[in-house]
Amino acid sequence: MFERLAGPTTMAGRARRAAPPPRVLTRPPARRAAHYRALAACLIAGATLRGNAANASDQEADAGFAPHITAVHVGFDGYYKTGYWAPVEVQIQGAMAKRNSAVRLVLPDGDGVPTAISKAVQTSTETVPKQSKTVALTAKFGRADAGLTAQFVAGGHVRAQRRFAAGPQQDGRHIPLGLGTLDRLIVVVGADRGVAEAMRGVAREGPHEVHVVGLPDADRLPIRWLGYDAVDTLVLSASDRSALRAVTQDTARGNALIQWAERGGQVVLFVGREAAELLKEFSVLATLAPGSFDKLVSLSQAPALENYSQSEHPIGAGEPQTRLEVARIANVRGTIVAHEGSRPSDLPLVVRAPFGFGQVTIVTVDPDRPPLRDWKGRASFLRKVLDQGGRVDRQAPAADANPYSAAGYVDFTGQLRAAMDHFHNVRTVPFALVAGLVMVYILVIGPLDYWIVKKWFRRVELTWVTFPCWVILFSAGACLLAYWLKGRQLRVNQAEIVDVDVERRLLRGTVFTHLFSPRPATYDVAVRPALLAGMERQSEDLVVSWMGLPGVSLGGMGGSVRASSYFTRPYVFARGLDALFRVPVQIWSTKSFSTRWSATINTTLVADLREVEDTMLSGTLRNPWPFDLPRSHLLYGRWVYRLPPLEAGQVQEVNETLHPRFAKTWLRDQPLSRAFDVPGAEDVPQILSMMMFHKLAGGRQYTGLANQYHGECDLSDHLDNGRAVLVAWMPEWHSRLHLDGRSVEAEDDRYWSVFRFLIPVGRDARKP
Repeated sequence: MFERLAGPTTMAGRARRAAPPPRVLTRPPARRAAHYRALAACLIAGATLRGNAANASDQEADAGFAPHITAVHVGFDGYYKTGYWAPVEVQIQGAMAKRNSAVRLVLPDGDGVPTAISKAVQTSTETVPKQSKTVALTAKFGRADAGLTAQFVAGGHVRAQRRFAAGPQQDGRHIPLGLGTLDRLIVVVGADRGVAEAMRGVAREGPHEVHVVGLPDADRLPIRWLGYDAVDTLVLSASDRSALRAVTQDTARGNALIQWAERGGQVVLFVGREAAELLKEFSVLATLAPGSFDKLVSLSQAPALENYSQSEHPIGAGEPQTRLEVARIANVRGTIVAHEGSRPSDLPLVVRAPFGFGQVTIVTVDPDRPPLRDWKGRASFLRKVLDQGGRVDRQAPAADANPYSAAGYVDFTGQLRAAMDHFHNVRTVPFALVAGLVMVYILVIGPLDYWIVKKWFRRVELTWVTFPCWVILFSAGACLLAYWLKGRQLRVNQAEIVDVDVERRLLRGTVFTHLFSPRPATYDVAVRPALLAGMERQSEDLVVSWMGLPGVSLGGMGGSVRASSYFTRPYVFARGLDALFRVPVQIWSTKSFSTRWSATINTTLVADLREVEDTMLSGTLRNPWPFDLPRSHLLYGRWVYRLPPLEAGQVQEVNETLHPRFAKTWLRDQPLSRAFDVPGAEDVPQILSMMMFHKLAGGRQYTGLANQYHGECDLSDHLDNGRAVLVAWMPEWHSRLHLDGRSVEAEDDRYWSVFRFLIPVGRDARKP
């Protein structure tokens, strides 16, 4: 018993004695300790180097070596319009790379998709601390509240980046909010002495606002004509010669101003005592002025100005001894709308003249000097001059004149996009069909599925098999139906307006392109203008861009950018703005583009037209090209002539035997004026007709829609300013769309092309 009791104890003791002794931690061998010491030294050295690098980077930034973006200036003193190009200045401080450097702007387009515009930076060969450089770019803003991101790129890497939000805050982190697409922007170079006050009443009359911006000098004007895109009227006053010095002495700014005016810009030029100095031969202002300076004339009274401004207040009522100085202009071109003397050419006061596709209004008195400075009717006078000098439609719309207001259209551009959204063999799924298919789907997965598994198979648990089968079947059917309705082929609808200034041999093209993609893809987009055989062009200028939708409707540029796009990677404008790279388009979606190009030609239409009684025409037209002009219409004043086809080399007589009609009646007879549904693609010619002569048709009061976004296409003002317009619809393609480097030429694509020839008309009496 003793041994039984002691056995387990003895065994446990033996087990304890047999167990190995516990491991005692000792120092590592010498080699392992050396490794640990080396690792610790490396960690300490790395931390030290990182700290030194950070301190060096901070010191470098403080010393001005590291590039960083300090400020961004947008538009004209912060004023720019949504949907238009605007000048942008980016200020960079610090040392910049000597090669492969560029400034890039990232901002959304009209659909909210981000875009990127860049410009190469010319840097010095030396690294200078605190170096500051201003880079001028031209950017197109798609949303008013989107803001932009400015980047400095060197060697393919972003070296500096800064985000500027759009808001009313006036600090270094924000840019101003963009103006409305249909607002009117007037830029005054020099001190604004009465223009803002004069246009204040106009801003309350129309549905959109009028903004007047005063620039202290012409150094703030763009160096590229595209920077004037948002400007409706540019006012140049001779009262401050120093303010205009940059225009008259800077070649780049002077050429940009002339090119913008030729392409459809509106310039108002006030001259007076300084006319002899400003209108020097070969100067920029002399090029714009519709005549040459003769001499200064002093007047004791000017009843013609009082009648012109429709003011009840006489000039110089408070200062009867003050005389009015008038610059006499000789060899006047255009229309004299106000004059002193028995004949208009005696002493012109206000002259409107075409300048290419634009217009120049010259006023031979200075409203900033006595007696006009204190004249109570000065506001009415300035308002009258600016209304004639700008593309403005102040007629209020009738209450029931806009049949498209329910669709959210406020401008003819939206109506054109809706019409071009109808592609051949691409059908929109009707809502009734969608609702019917949804009801069938509910009945199938509900009562029908229950009856099959309950009454037929008698096994309710089979619904776990039949239900997914129904879902797969209906999903496949929906895909097949979508492919059957929308197809698998890329489609293009394109409309083009080509204007030819016969006098200056200048071409201007505007191309509207609507693209339908059958798959999700990115495209490289380019447009190659092509003219008719025999029209040899020179010095071509091309700008390819997106086309937005004015207004706050779905997809409009007035909406918020935060909920507009699924794309985060920007597509890129080419350096010359003549192409777009990697433009994303979703499956069965559309994308709109606008292209503007200009050139000069060697051979143009030969015309000899003169105005006879009742503003009718008399003369000849000759076709100098080796192709035939189709049946066309000739518009002048309030008349329209229907011309037969003009064969190559043929001469056409223009006189009363052609039985002219009233042009306004002819325009209003178009089917568009009676359409009360969203138009289809077959209505594109009628829409283009309204865009090309919107004011002649009656403006917003008749159509119910504005024509502001692409208002440069409206040539109505030229018809009353000594110019006739020949309109010819061409049957074949001209400008070609290129996607990924290949021309798009599908038989089912739709294309509309119209040529307009701006022809000078001789008049005996140059008066309105």
